[in-house]
Amino acid sequence: MNTKKLLKKTLNLTLASIFSFSILGTSISANACSTVFLNQFDSVKVVGRNMDFMYPCDPVLMISPRGIHRIGSSNKDALSWTSKYGSVITVVHDIFTSEGINEKGLSAHAQAFTNKEQTINNIKGPVLDSNYWINYILDTHETVQQVIDDLSKIKMRAVFFPVTYPTDSKHIAIEDKTGDSAVIEIYHGRLNIYHGKDFNVMTNYPTLDQHIKAFKVSSKNNLPLDSGAVSRFIRLKNNLNAVPKPRSSQEALGYINSIINSAAFVIGQPIPDEDQLFVEKYSQYASKKEELRGAATYWQTLSDLNNPAYYFKSISAENYLKIDLKKIDFEKLHNVKRLDNIMNIDSNNHINAIFTIQEGDIYSHYKK
Repeated sequence: MNTKKLLKKTLNLTLASIFSFSILGTSISANACSTVFLNQFDSVKVVGRNMDFMYPCDPVLMISPRGIHRIGSSNKDALSWTSKYGSVITVVHDIFTSEGINEKGLSAHAQAFTNKEQTINNIKGPVLDSNYWINYILDTHETVQQVIDDLSKIKMRAVFFPVTYPTDSKHIAIEDKTGDSAVIEIYHGRLNIYHGKDFNVMTNYPTLDQHIKAFKVSSKNNLPLDSGAVSRFIRLKNNLNAVPKPRSSQEALGYINSIINSAAFVIGQPIPDEDQLFVEKYSQYASKKEELRGAATYWQTLSDLNNPAYYFKSISAENYLKIDLKKIDFEKLHNVKRLDNIMNIDSNNHINAIFTIQEGDIYSHYKK
Protein backbone atom coordinates (compact mmCIF):
# COMPACT_ATOMS: atom_id res chain seq x y z
CA MET A 1 0.00 0.00 0.00
CA ASN A 2 1.47 3.38 -0.95
CA THR A 3 1.96 6.19 1.55
CA LYS A 4 -0.96 8.28 0.25
CA LYS A 5 -3.44 5.38 0.56
CA LEU A 6 -2.11 4.47 3.99
CA LEU A 7 -2.53 8.06 5.21
CA LYS A 8 -6.09 8.18 3.86
CA LYS A 9 -6.96 4.89 5.57
CA THR A 10 -5.47 6.09 8.87
CA LEU A 11 -7.44 9.33 8.76
CA ASN A 12 -10.66 7.47 8.01
CA LEU A 13 -10.11 5.08 10.91
CA THR A 14 -9.35 7.99 13.24
CA LEU A 15 -12.52 9.78 12.20
CA ALA A 16 -14.60 6.64 12.59
CA SER A 17 -13.27 5.97 16.08
CA ILE A 18 -14.05 9.53 17.19
CA PHE A 19 -17.53 9.47 15.64
CA SER A 20 -18.30 6.32 17.60
CA PHE A 21 -18.52 8.46 20.77
CA SER A 22 -21.53 10.29 19.40
CA ILE A 23 -23.14 8.16 16.75
CA LEU A 24 -23.55 4.77 18.42
CA GLY A 25 -26.78 4.84 20.38
CA THR A 26 -26.98 8.63 20.69
CA SER A 27 -27.98 9.90 17.26
CA ILE A 28 -31.02 11.46 18.90
CA SER A 29 -29.79 12.06 22.43
CA ALA A 30 -32.23 13.22 25.07
CA ASN A 31 -29.59 15.45 26.63
CA ALA A 32 -27.63 17.66 24.24
CA CYS A 33 -26.88 21.31 23.45
CA SER A 34 -24.75 23.39 21.08
CA THR A 35 -23.08 26.81 21.36
CA VAL A 36 -21.32 28.70 18.55
CA PHE A 37 -19.54 32.08 18.57
CA LEU A 38 -19.26 34.22 15.44
CA ASN A 39 -16.03 36.02 16.35
CA GLN A 40 -13.92 36.15 13.18
CA PHE A 41 -14.97 39.67 12.17
CA ASP A 42 -13.90 42.86 13.94
CA SER A 43 -17.24 44.64 13.80
CA VAL A 44 -19.57 42.00 15.29
CA LYS A 45 -19.43 39.40 18.05
CA VAL A 46 -22.56 37.27 18.47
CA VAL A 47 -23.26 33.91 20.12
CA GLY A 48 -25.97 31.34 19.43
CA ARG A 49 -27.06 28.43 21.63
CA ASN A 50 -29.49 25.50 21.28
CA MET A 51 -30.99 23.83 24.35
CA ASP A 52 -31.81 20.25 23.36
CA PHE A 53 -33.69 18.01 25.75
CA MET A 54 -36.92 16.06 26.15
CA TYR A 55 -38.80 19.07 27.54
CA PRO A 56 -38.00 22.77 28.13
CA CYS A 57 -36.76 22.43 31.77
CA ASP A 58 -39.03 25.26 33.00
CA PRO A 59 -36.78 28.17 31.94
CA VAL A 60 -37.14 31.59 33.53
CA LEU A 61 -35.45 34.79 32.39
CA MET A 62 -33.93 36.82 35.21
CA ILE A 63 -32.22 40.18 35.53
CA SER A 64 -29.51 40.00 38.16
CA PRO A 65 -28.43 43.36 39.68
CA ARG A 66 -25.12 44.69 40.88
CA GLY A 67 -24.33 44.62 44.58
CA ILE A 68 -25.86 41.23 45.42
CA HIS A 69 -23.91 39.18 47.96
CA ARG A 70 -23.80 35.51 47.04
CA ILE A 71 -22.42 32.36 48.62
CA GLY A 72 -21.53 29.86 45.91
CA SER A 73 -21.63 26.55 47.77
CA SER A 74 -23.07 24.64 50.70
CA ASN A 75 -19.49 23.66 51.58
CA LYS A 76 -17.95 25.26 54.66
CA ASP A 77 -15.18 26.67 52.45
CA ALA A 78 -17.64 28.28 50.06
CA LEU A 79 -16.60 31.07 47.72
CA SER A 80 -18.53 34.27 48.39
CA TRP A 81 -18.68 37.48 46.37
CA THR A 82 -20.67 40.62 45.67
CA SER A 83 -21.79 41.11 42.08
CA LYS A 84 -19.98 43.92 40.25
CA TYR A 85 -21.96 43.67 37.02
CA GLY A 86 -25.60 43.26 36.16
CA SER A 87 -26.64 40.43 33.89
CA VAL A 88 -29.51 38.72 32.11
CA ILE A 89 -29.61 34.97 32.71
CA THR A 90 -31.71 31.92 31.90
CA VAL A 91 -32.43 29.83 35.01
CA VAL A 92 -33.88 26.32 34.74
CA HIS A 93 -35.98 24.69 37.45
CA ASP A 94 -35.25 27.72 39.66
CA ILE A 95 -31.95 26.17 40.76
CA PHE A 96 -29.45 26.21 37.88
CA THR A 97 -28.23 29.16 35.79
CA SER A 98 -27.85 27.69 32.33
CA GLU A 99 -26.35 30.75 30.65
CA GLY A 100 -26.46 34.51 30.23
CA ILE A 101 -24.73 37.77 29.33
CA ASN A 102 -23.57 40.64 31.52
CA GLU A 103 -23.58 44.38 30.93
CA LYS A 104 -19.90 44.32 29.86
CA GLY A 105 -20.53 41.99 26.94
CA LEU A 106 -19.28 38.77 28.56
CA SER A 107 -21.40 35.67 27.97
CA ALA A 108 -21.25 32.17 29.46
CA HIS A 109 -23.08 28.91 28.75
CA ALA A 110 -23.25 25.56 30.60
CA GLN A 111 -24.03 22.38 28.67
CA ALA A 112 -24.21 18.64 29.32
CA PHE A 113 -20.80 16.98 29.36
CA THR A 114 -19.83 13.76 31.15
CA ASN A 115 -20.31 12.00 34.46
CA LYS A 116 -16.59 11.50 34.91
CA GLU A 117 -15.16 13.09 38.07
CA GLN A 118 -16.61 16.62 37.91
CA THR A 119 -14.97 18.19 40.94
CA ILE A 120 -11.51 19.71 40.69
CA ASN A 121 -9.26 17.79 43.05
CA ASN A 122 -5.90 19.40 42.26
CA ILE A 123 -6.77 22.94 43.41
CA LYS A 124 -7.02 24.05 47.01
CA GLY A 125 -9.21 27.11 47.14
CA PRO A 126 -12.72 28.32 47.92
CA VAL A 127 -15.47 26.00 46.67
CA LEU A 128 -17.89 26.98 43.90
CA ASP A 129 -20.86 24.69 43.19
CA SER A 130 -21.98 24.02 39.62
CA ASN A 131 -25.30 25.87 39.87
CA TYR A 132 -23.33 29.07 40.60
CA TRP A 133 -20.59 28.69 37.99
CA ILE A 134 -22.28 30.94 35.42
CA ASN A 135 -23.38 33.48 38.05
CA TYR A 136 -19.88 33.91 39.43
CA ILE A 137 -18.41 34.33 35.97
CA LEU A 138 -20.93 36.97 34.90
CA ASP A 139 -21.12 38.74 38.28
CA THR A 140 -17.43 39.45 38.65
CA HIS A 141 -15.66 39.50 35.27
CA GLU A 142 -15.45 41.61 32.11
CA THR A 143 -13.25 39.41 29.91
CA VAL A 144 -12.47 35.79 29.16
CA GLN A 145 -8.88 36.30 30.29
CA GLN A 146 -10.06 37.47 33.72
CA VAL A 147 -12.19 34.35 34.06
CA ILE A 148 -9.32 32.05 33.10
CA ASP A 149 -6.95 33.71 35.57
CA ASP A 150 -9.53 33.48 38.34
CA LEU A 151 -10.75 29.90 37.93
CA SER A 152 -7.25 28.51 38.40
CA LYS A 153 -7.60 29.50 42.09
CA ILE A 154 -11.08 28.05 42.71
CA LYS A 155 -12.23 24.52 43.51
CA MET A 156 -15.17 24.09 41.13
CA ARG A 157 -17.47 21.39 42.47
CA ALA A 158 -20.23 19.61 40.58
CA VAL A 159 -23.39 19.15 42.64
CA PHE A 160 -26.29 16.89 41.68
CA PHE A 161 -29.83 18.24 42.05
CA PRO A 162 -32.91 15.99 41.92
CA VAL A 163 -34.24 17.64 38.78
CA THR A 164 -33.51 17.04 35.14
CA TYR A 165 -31.21 19.56 33.56
CA PRO A 166 -29.33 20.81 36.66
CA THR A 167 -27.11 17.76 36.96
CA ASP A 168 -23.43 17.64 37.83
CA SER A 169 -22.51 16.99 34.21
CA LYS A 170 -21.59 20.33 32.67
CA HIS A 171 -18.87 22.16 30.79
CA ILE A 172 -18.73 25.88 30.02
CA ALA A 173 -18.20 28.12 27.00
CA ILE A 174 -17.34 31.78 27.60
CA GLU A 175 -17.01 34.66 25.13
CA ASP A 176 -16.35 38.40 25.29
CA LYS A 177 -16.79 41.40 23.01
CA THR A 178 -13.12 41.36 21.90
CA GLY A 179 -13.73 37.98 20.27
CA ASP A 180 -11.82 36.02 22.89
CA SER A 181 -13.32 32.69 23.88
CA ALA A 182 -12.69 29.58 25.94
CA VAL A 183 -14.14 26.18 26.74
CA ILE A 184 -13.78 24.94 30.31
CA GLU A 185 -13.98 21.24 31.16
CA ILE A 186 -13.58 19.29 34.36
CA TYR A 187 -12.51 15.79 33.39
CA HIS A 188 -11.34 13.08 35.79
CA GLY A 189 -11.00 15.72 38.49
CA ARG A 190 -8.76 18.07 36.52
CA LEU A 191 -9.50 21.50 35.06
CA ASN A 192 -8.95 21.65 31.29
CA ILE A 193 -9.08 25.08 29.66
CA TYR A 194 -9.06 25.59 25.89
CA HIS A 195 -8.42 29.32 25.47
CA GLY A 196 -8.31 31.33 22.27
CA LYS A 197 -10.47 32.63 19.45
CA ASP A 198 -10.42 29.29 17.63
CA PHE A 199 -12.32 27.58 20.46
CA ASN A 200 -15.66 28.98 19.37
CA VAL A 201 -17.88 25.87 19.13
CA MET A 202 -19.03 23.61 21.98
CA THR A 203 -21.40 20.66 21.88
CA ASN A 204 -21.22 17.72 24.33
CA TYR A 205 -19.05 14.73 25.24
CA PRO A 206 -16.36 13.66 24.24
CA THR A 207 -13.70 16.17 25.28
CA LEU A 208 -13.01 19.14 23.02
CA ASP A 209 -9.67 17.82 21.81
CA GLN A 210 -11.51 14.80 20.33
CA HIS A 211 -13.95 17.07 18.51
CA ILE A 212 -11.06 19.05 17.06
CA LYS A 213 -9.35 15.87 15.83
CA ALA A 214 -12.57 14.81 14.11
CA PHE A 215 -13.01 18.22 12.51
CA LYS A 216 -9.45 18.23 11.14
CA VAL A 217 -9.96 14.93 9.29
CA SER A 218 -13.51 15.67 8.13
CA SER A 219 -14.49 16.81 4.64
CA LYS A 220 -16.54 19.93 4.10
CA ASN A 221 -17.99 18.25 1.03
CA ASN A 222 -19.30 15.31 3.04
CA LEU A 223 -20.49 16.63 6.39
CA PRO A 224 -22.04 14.16 8.88
CA LEU A 225 -25.78 14.75 9.21
CA ASP A 226 -26.64 12.84 12.39
CA SER A 227 -27.32 14.56 15.72
CA GLY A 228 -24.35 13.21 17.65
CA ALA A 229 -22.13 15.68 19.47
CA VAL A 230 -19.11 15.25 17.19
CA SER A 231 -21.23 15.53 14.06
CA ARG A 232 -22.89 18.71 15.31
CA PHE A 233 -19.47 20.15 16.15
CA ILE A 234 -18.18 19.47 12.63
CA ARG A 235 -21.25 20.99 10.97
CA LEU A 236 -21.20 24.09 13.18
CA LYS A 237 -17.47 24.65 12.70
CA ASN A 238 -17.74 24.32 8.93
CA ASN A 239 -20.79 26.56 8.70
CA LEU A 240 -19.17 29.15 10.95
CA ASN A 241 -16.04 29.24 8.80
CA ALA A 242 -18.08 29.63 5.62
CA VAL A 243 -20.25 32.56 6.71
CA PRO A 244 -19.65 35.86 4.83
CA LYS A 245 -18.84 39.08 6.67
CA PRO A 246 -22.02 40.56 8.17
CA ARG A 247 -22.81 44.14 7.22
CA SER A 248 -24.48 44.90 10.57
CA SER A 249 -25.14 43.45 14.02
CA GLN A 250 -28.65 42.58 12.92
CA GLU A 251 -27.33 40.62 9.98
CA ALA A 252 -24.80 38.88 12.23
CA LEU A 253 -27.64 37.75 14.50
CA GLY A 254 -29.44 36.38 11.47
CA TYR A 255 -26.32 34.52 10.39
CA ILE A 256 -25.70 32.97 13.81
CA ASN A 257 -29.34 31.95 14.02
CA SER A 258 -28.97 30.17 10.67
CA ILE A 259 -25.81 28.41 11.87
CA ILE A 260 -27.27 27.06 15.12
CA ASN A 261 -30.33 25.83 13.26
CA SER A 262 -28.02 23.49 11.35
CA ALA A 263 -27.50 21.62 14.65
CA ALA A 264 -31.06 21.82 15.96
CA PHE A 265 -33.26 18.82 16.79
CA VAL A 266 -36.63 18.68 15.04
CA ILE A 267 -39.44 18.32 17.58
CA GLY A 268 -41.17 14.99 17.92
CA GLN A 269 -38.08 12.83 17.49
CA PRO A 270 -38.60 9.49 19.27
CA ILE A 271 -36.54 8.85 22.38
CA PRO A 272 -33.99 6.06 21.74
CA ASP A 273 -34.57 2.83 23.68
CA GLU A 274 -31.36 3.33 25.64
CA ASP A 275 -32.62 6.69 26.91
CA GLN A 276 -36.03 5.46 28.08
CA LEU A 277 -35.00 4.84 31.69
CA PHE A 278 -33.45 8.29 31.79
CA VAL A 279 -36.71 9.81 30.51
CA GLU A 280 -38.87 7.87 32.97
CA LYS A 281 -36.66 8.87 35.88
CA TYR A 282 -36.62 12.57 35.18
CA SER A 283 -39.94 13.27 33.49
CA GLN A 284 -41.51 13.57 36.95
CA TYR A 285 -39.81 16.95 37.32
CA ALA A 286 -41.56 18.51 34.34
CA SER A 287 -44.05 20.95 35.83
CA LYS A 288 -46.23 20.68 32.72
CA LYS A 289 -46.52 17.10 31.49
CA GLU A 290 -47.86 18.26 28.14
CA GLU A 291 -44.39 19.66 27.43
CA LEU A 292 -42.89 16.15 27.28
CA ARG A 293 -42.98 15.94 23.50
CA GLY A 294 -39.86 13.96 22.65
CA ALA A 295 -36.26 15.06 22.11
CA ALA A 296 -36.05 18.51 20.54
CA THR A 297 -34.35 21.89 20.56
CA TYR A 298 -36.86 23.42 22.96
CA TRP A 299 -35.30 26.86 23.13
CA GLN A 300 -32.55 28.91 21.55
CA THR A 301 -30.71 32.04 22.59
CA LEU A 302 -28.64 34.70 20.86
CA SER A 303 -26.22 37.10 22.59
CA ASP A 304 -24.99 40.32 21.02
CA LEU A 305 -21.76 41.17 22.84
CA ASN A 306 -20.96 44.48 21.13
CA ASN A 307 -24.42 45.92 21.76
CA PRO A 308 -25.31 43.99 24.91
CA ALA A 309 -28.61 42.28 24.25
CA TYR A 310 -30.01 38.82 24.92
CA TYR A 311 -32.53 37.01 22.74
CA PHE A 312 -34.66 34.02 23.74
CA LYS A 313 -36.76 31.91 21.39
CA SER A 314 -39.13 29.14 22.44
CA ILE A 315 -39.92 26.28 20.09
CA SER A 316 -43.53 27.39 20.48
CA ALA A 317 -42.83 30.95 19.35
CA GLU A 318 -42.40 32.48 15.93
CA ASN A 319 -39.80 35.07 16.91
CA TYR A 320 -37.16 35.85 19.53
CA LEU A 321 -37.82 37.85 22.68
CA LYS A 322 -35.23 40.62 23.01
CA ILE A 323 -33.89 41.90 26.32
CA ASP A 324 -31.84 45.03 25.72
CA LEU A 325 -29.26 45.40 28.49
CA LYS A 326 -28.65 49.03 27.51
CA LYS A 327 -32.21 49.80 28.58
CA ILE A 328 -31.75 48.31 32.04
CA ASP A 329 -30.75 50.91 34.62
CA PHE A 330 -28.36 48.83 36.70
CA GLU A 331 -27.51 51.90 38.78
CA LYS A 332 -31.03 51.89 40.19
CA LEU A 333 -31.78 48.17 40.11
CA HIS A 334 -31.50 46.58 43.57
CA ASN A 335 -33.67 43.46 43.26
CA VAL A 336 -33.65 40.37 41.09
CA LYS A 337 -36.35 40.54 38.42
CA ARG A 338 -37.89 37.58 36.63
CA LEU A 339 -40.06 36.72 33.66
CA ASP A 340 -42.02 33.47 33.82
CA ASN A 341 -43.87 31.49 31.18
CA ILE A 342 -41.30 32.45 28.56
CA MET A 343 -42.03 29.34 26.50
CA ASN A 344 -45.41 30.85 25.64
CA ILE A 345 -44.74 34.59 25.28
CA ASP A 346 -44.99 35.99 21.77
CA SER A 347 -42.51 38.54 20.46
CA ASN A 348 -42.79 41.74 22.47
CA ASN A 349 -40.93 44.97 21.73
CA HIS A 350 -41.32 46.04 25.37
CA ILE A 351 -40.16 42.83 27.00
CA ASN A 352 -37.96 44.67 29.52
CA ALA A 353 -41.06 46.27 31.02
CA ILE A 354 -42.88 43.06 31.91
CA PHE A 355 -40.27 41.59 34.26
CA THR A 356 -41.45 41.51 37.89
CA ILE A 357 -39.47 41.84 41.13
CA GLN A 358 -38.55 38.57 42.81
CA GLU A 359 -38.23 38.46 46.57
CA GLY A 360 -34.85 37.11 47.58
CA ASP A 361 -32.03 36.00 45.32
CA ILE A 362 -32.13 34.00 42.07
CA TYR A 363 -32.84 30.60 43.65
CA SER A 364 -35.29 31.72 46.33
CA HIS A 365 -38.21 30.06 44.49
CA TYR A 366 -36.59 26.63 44.35
CA LYS A 367 -38.56 23.92 46.14
CA LYS A 368 -36.74 20.71 47.03
